[in-house]
Amino acid sequence: MLLKTENLNIGFKNKGIETKIVSNINLEINKNELIALVGINGSGKSSLIKTLLKFQKSLAGEIFIHNKNLKEIAPKELSEQISYVSSKLFEQNNITAKNIISLGRLPYTKWFGILSNNDKKIVDEIITTFNIENIAEKQFNNLSDGEKQKILIARAFAQDTDLIILDEPSSHLDISGKYEVVKLLKKLTLENNKAVIFSTHDLNIAFANADIIWFIFNGKIISGKPKEIVNNSDFKNIFKSSNLSVKEQIKIINSLIV
Repeated sequence: MLLKTENLNIGFKNKGIETKIVSNINLEINKNELIALVGINGSGKSSLIKTLLKFQKSLAGEIFIHNKNLKEIAPKELSEQISYVSSKLFEQNNITAKNIISLGRLPYTKWFGILSNNDKKIVDEIITTFNIENIAEKQFNNLSDGEKQKILIARAFAQDTDLIILDEPSSHLDISGKYEVVKLLKKLTLENNKAVIFSTHDLNIAFANADIIWFIFNGKIISGKPKEIVNNSDFKNIFKSSNLSVKEQIKIINSLIV
């Protein structure tokens, strides 16, 4: 087992007052799993990601990575076990796309951050795998938003961690790019013995590609295979609060069954 949560509560504190967003989270993650994190805006997707990454403290419960409590894992050790891609793009002057990808190797370099021949080989292999040779030597800031996002995902894979967490990885991509990236994530998950969690608002992409769905709704999280989640009553309820007709609701739900 790669990661496990036990009775985890997530949320925030303000002036000593706790506000729970999701309670009693009990999840397990294994290698070779592509996990889609879905839920309406404000349901707690970002809070869960931040808590798993140790960016935000949990309100209660525990998180274990390789059976070690997250609270006991130092930042450097964590960077060798989890890599992260934010939904927010950043500006970086005077650096090539390849150099951005190379930053994924920093947890393994010496004091001066000099890449070994093996580090360089890993970076080159990632560039080939992502089919981005044509933009590798370009200035990062001169790339399109979609190209930047691909570079940042490639950097995460260059970090070579067992778990990769991506917050809305397809948010800056066009329709074909969205499917391309998620299918690539699935391929790399299987071929590289990794686990990948990605949050998304695109239910069709999530249900068509993910092995496991984490569905957050009304302060709880349900985990299951896509068909199990589609048939869950709580999942069906998210459409009832909309202005969609019953026929339209059924059509949407049926479109997710693959």
